[in-house]
Amino acid sequence: MNNHREIKMRDLRISESEIENYSLIIKRIMRHGQFILGPENEEFEEYLISLTGSKHAIGVASCSSGLYLSLRSLRLNPGDEIITTPMSWLVSSSAIVRAGGVPVFVDVDGDYNIDFGKIKEAYSSKTKGVLVVHFYGKIVDKIDEIKNFCEARKIWLIEDCAQSVGAKLNNTYSGTFGDFGVYSFSPMKVIPSFGDAGAVLLKGDSKKDIIKSLKHCGTTGDLETAIDAEIKHNLDPIHAAIAGYNLKRADQILDNRRKIAYTYLESLSKLDKDAIVLPSEGIEGAHTWYDFTIRSKYREKLMDFLKKNMIHTAIRHPKLISDQPGIPGRQAGALENAKKYVDEIMCLPIYNTMRMDDAEYVSDKINEFFTRKLY
Repeated sequence: MNNHREIKMRDLRISESEIENYSLIIKRIMRHGQFILGPENEEFEEYLISLTGSKHAIGVASCSSGLYLSLRSLRLNPGDEIITTPMSWLVSSSAIVRAGGVPVFVDVDGDYNIDFGKIKEAYSSKTKGVLVVHFYGKIVDKIDEIKNFCEARKIWLIEDCAQSVGAKLNNTYSGTFGDFGVYSFSPMKVIPSFGDAGAVLLKGDSKKDIIKSLKHCGTTGDLETAIDAEIKHNLDPIHAAIAGYNLKRADQILDNRRKIAYTYLESLSKLDKDAIVLPSEGIEGAHTWYDFTIRSKYREKLMDFLKKNMIHTAIRHPKLISDQPGIPGRQAGALENAKKYVDEIMCLPIYNTMRMDDAEYVSDKINEFFTRKLY
């Protein structure tokens, strides 16, 4: 009988020592009483600028808000297109639609990230921007080429960095390649807060004022005169303070996730590549390992076997955005990779405080499944 404890996909419980640290942060806010747009928001934004080298950082209610506000600041006209990936969560494309644009879906590469070659093929006179998603936490390999492509055509580059906060490619932070870099600090993400929280990083000045206005109901500096019809997208100061605290120990958090990922990679590397495909890190530090995503044609049987052994897994995500009935868009090309991958992907447990022996147990069970040919 299996006596190992249950292993969750995500375990968000907080240790007693961390509860004490977080309590001090929240007490500070309770004592000064500025529960809306307090000094914590300014400190959070200033730290993001100093950390990433961005020109501006604007705290917002969530990554969803950040994507939407970035796109809305472009003042898209009917028919304007934004090239993007079909492999992501819904918001990366629904934000395009809500901001007045049309998502144009192109295929992905072997890392599940948008394929630069397909971007070039999909580009047209209607293209106003490209929205890349650093999926599963790995920075798009050809982000520099995509950046140069967008700059040469004077179109916008938006980075969805919900899963890649803290990742660096050639010493450049995720979110600082494009015109907009949108971060998430939700409790599920790599650098967490206590609820939905996000930020928009800006490379230049041109969209700073409009995004700040839009996040405050489309108002001017007095917060009473509306120049746009919009709702509030403010960042709660408690979330700003907690996210800021965790950003300052990001190296420690990311190091633990990488140790878990490397344990999986080393233990599973000898399995038949026809049965299981492992992810790649690429350049060291370019992956946060938000998810450890494998592919297998035996996915359902493997997931059932792991479940029987008290190991949780997930499919992120089981349907391509291009197949979502509520999100209109245009498919450019056959999406051959994306359609193949979505039937095979599955995520193994990984989270900030995961223990090494748990990762070893997961690896042992996967090895057992394939060695015994339980498929």
